[in-house]
Amino acid sequence: MYGLIRQGRLRWVSAKLLRIWLSAVMLAMAEVFLSVLSLFPCLEWTLQWGKLYHSLALTDGGEAYGVKLFFPYELMKENNALITILVLFGVLCMTTGLTGTLLFALSAAMGRRAAVLAGAFLVVLPVISQNLRTYPWQPWISFFLPFSWMDLLLLYGKTCRPAPTFAWIHAATMDFGLLFYVVSYQAVKRKDLNWTEEE
Repeated sequence: MYGLIRQGRLRWVSAKLLRIWLSAVMLAMAEVFLSVLSLFPCLEWTLQWGKLYHSLALTDGGEAYGVKLFFPYELMKENNALITILVLFGVLCMTTGLTGTLLFALSAAMGRRAAVLAGAFLVVLPVISQNLRTYPWQPWISFFLPFSWMDLLLLYGKTCRPAPTFAWIHAATMDFGLLFYVVSYQAVKRKDLNWTEEE
């Protein structure tokens, strides 16, 4: 609260949201780095998909060895491996940052309980929507669920159509991020400073 008084409400909200987005980028970098680090002794130093993905895509070896990874060959033919990693990194940054911005806006406007409940709902909703395949509106849910954007098969249109594209995700992140920024600022601007119940 003392920081809010010293900085002013607009700068305080901007600093909080900037910290959320920087944390999202650092989390995505850490996840990519740790994924590469764990496979470091077995890496093939090429920009191609590699023998393992080709084997999983072209044979039934995944079922024989219990590998639960669905990887269609069309995805490998149509997309470059390096571009796919960069797309996944960007989507991970945008998903994490947008979710953090939404939860901050809810926390500022309605309190911490609302943010925690909304976070739990956002985590569970992609699983629920995957089990609603028979409903005609099920594919449209994926357009507005940030966690479902991280499914590359959905992103490349292999799971269902219509599917959100990378450009749509980028535009949605910009639009919703700006909306949540305005909501956060308005909520903090209207909030009275309560010295006994400091939040």
